[in-house]
Formats: sequence, structure tokens, C-alpha cells
Amino acid sequence: MRDVKIKTVYGKNSARVTLAHPQAALGSIGSVQIQQVNNIPGGISNADIVRLFSQTADVSYLYGEPRTEFDFEELGVGKILR
Repeated sequence: MRDVKIKTVYGKNSARVTLAHPQAALGSIGSVQIQQVNNIPGGISNADIVRLFSQTADVSYLYGEPRTEFDFEELGVGKILR
């Protein structure tokens, strides 16, 4: 199992999800948010993680402070993270 940090850059009408530097601090700065995906099983590529994360709706900010860490099993196309 491994962990990967994800960087989301929010634009006016879009968001771009990429890998973040492994030493990047978790949290938000301006329009950039760094989050971490934990417990990624072997055989899952970084591209798969980015694709899954970008197709998962993170609405945790609606419940207060946005989450900075997620378990791999929470990700999925059309899934909603609270």
C-alpha cells in the first residue's frame, strides 16, 4: 500500500487534477488544494489515481473545513466524498 498527494488547481469554470510533489503540505493556498489519497493497493498507476480522483466529487467543504486525506476505497466515478 502507498499514499499519493494530489494537486487540484481551480479555475473560473474548471478544475485541473495532477500529482503533487510528495513533500507538498496538505491544505489550500489560493486556488490550489493539496490532498492525499491513502492505502492505494499495488498495481494501481498514478494515472489511475488522478483519473479516479478527478471523477469523484469532493463536497467536504460544504460541511466545514475541507478534508485533506481520503482512503483509496472512497474514490470512484460519480462517488461523493463528504
